[in-house]
Amino acid sequence: MNSSSKSSFELEERFKRLLTRPTDEIETKHRIWEDAGLDNLTQKDLDVLVAKDMNALTHTDREEILQELHGVGDAIEETPEFILQHRLLLDAELSTLASRWSSKTGAFERARQQNFAYVSSEDFQLMFLRATKWDVKDAATRMTAFFETKEQLFGTSKLTQRIEMSDLSKEDRKTLESGFIQLLPVRDSAGRAVLAVMIPLITYKEIENLKRAYFYLNMVALEDVETQRKGMISVGFNMGQSRRVDRRAVFSLHTTHSVLPLRLASAHYSFDDLTLRVMLAFFMLLANVAMRVRIRSHYGDPKSVLYQLSTYGIPVSSLPIADDGESKSKYHRQWVKLRAEEERQRNFGRLVGASLVVIPGRLDVLLGRGKPIQEHIGNLRYLALLDTYQYEYQILKKFEKQALCDRIVDMVEGYGGRFLKQEYAGWVRVDHVVARDKVAHALRTRIAISASGKADAPQETMGSNSKLSPKDEASGRVHPSLSEKPSTRSTESLALTDPPSPQPNLAKSTELLGSNKWNDETPAAEHKLKRQKNEEYGRMD
Repeated sequence: MNSSSKSSFELEERFKRLLTRPTDEIETKHRIWEDAGLDNLTQKDLDVLVAKDMNALTHTDREEILQELHGVGDAIEETPEFILQHRLLLDAELSTLASRWSSKTGAFERARQQNFAYVSSEDFQLMFLRATKWDVKDAATRMTAFFETKEQLFGTSKLTQRIEMSDLSKEDRKTLESGFIQLLPVRDSAGRAVLAVMIPLITYKEIENLKRAYFYLNMVALEDVETQRKGMISVGFNMGQSRRVDRRAVFSLHTTHSVLPLRLASAHYSFDDLTLRVMLAFFMLLANVAMRVRIRSHYGDPKSVLYQLSTYGIPVSSLPIADDGESKSKYHRQWVKLRAEEERQRNFGRLVGASLVVIPGRLDVLLGRGKPIQEHIGNLRYLALLDTYQYEYQILKKFEKQALCDRIVDMVEGYGGRFLKQEYAGWVRVDHVVARDKVAHALRTRIAISASGKADAPQETMGSNSKLSPKDEASGRVHPSLSEKPSTRSTESLALTDPPSPQPNLAKSTELLGSNKWNDETPAAEHKLKRQKNEEYGRMD
């Protein structure tokens, strides 16, 4: 045996030894592998492990994994017949598991006795079937493990109830607010939800605080059916001055995630210090083969790492990472507050019938201001559509303009888009009339900007946004994760103000929009005068 073969054999034996650790015992006692060999593993060693796993797959499976990694995979078509068939098979598999009663199915049986309708409902079962890519046996096993974990974390009384922020303890809430996991407000190129895992921000008093916070946030993400269908991608960062090694936290997150009805399409780990590769090695050895081949690592400075991530279709501009590699959590903490208020309003019966969108789709049009909203892919597509009809809108009469705006709304909805306004921590769809008014306002604004010759002028293309709550109405707050810190007080004060209903005269409105004097330094009297002139021009139309 030559030296190369011997080295390969030793490496294989080493991985085999690491992968056959007694994980059940470790999980029970919350002990973590303290194998010194993990610190010595190189990137080449990890690549060898992944290559071996990939070679064991069929050509079709490899192609599917590579497509999913780069955000070009397709979701399974769900016909009524397909769904019914798999639900019947799942019921049969669950009955088989229940007949072989064990400690692992006890929580599942208690849940069925507590609320059989909840456990056997279509919405609940579909989460597990989608998470396992319609593997019935895997779905049944995961469902029983889900109830076991849920009972351990929240108690028997919560087995068939929706977990809300009020169910979290004070320490759980601190862990959640730390921002160690953040749900991005945008999707990747394949329309999948993105979960940012900021390892430097991990904070917990007891490991259960970490598990409960992680469980809660992922269940919030699963309220979105599109996330259930297409899965989620995880983007982990361990960069900056606060970078750390915490095997216990990684192990706890892994074990909690393994029971959730959520499919992880890919996982990315970014780091800027080679000593942090041990966290990557630990995570890879924890994962099964199907997950291990979907893990990608990115080493380097923040700029190069973000570039690498962008090649996988990840919206890097929305990631909570600063230029120096430090983790950001400001907007996440605001999101937590808004989410808590949303749940309170729902419990008071004030959100009955309201269908909140957790994460906007790639084709949706978001109503509001700010760079993140302007760069949303759905808004860019919408603006391109407006440009097509901009000249036609100028030459049409009043009622013809309204008919054109109706057509544009129908076009957006025809290709799968929705007009969404911010509501608490989520989004809600506006009706056709409101959407039509927003289209008209956006067209007028773009025409005015074009006529002024100021291509770089701020564009209020989406129109205004609805208020989030009576309290937020006064403060002018927008959705935290889709707003950015205004550079001037005027931008902040106008963020949620509705456009004037009268249509301004084109020449005069162009003069006002193109003027650099329309800011906070303009005297109040001048503001008032310009506003009065604007309304007069609108009445002249």
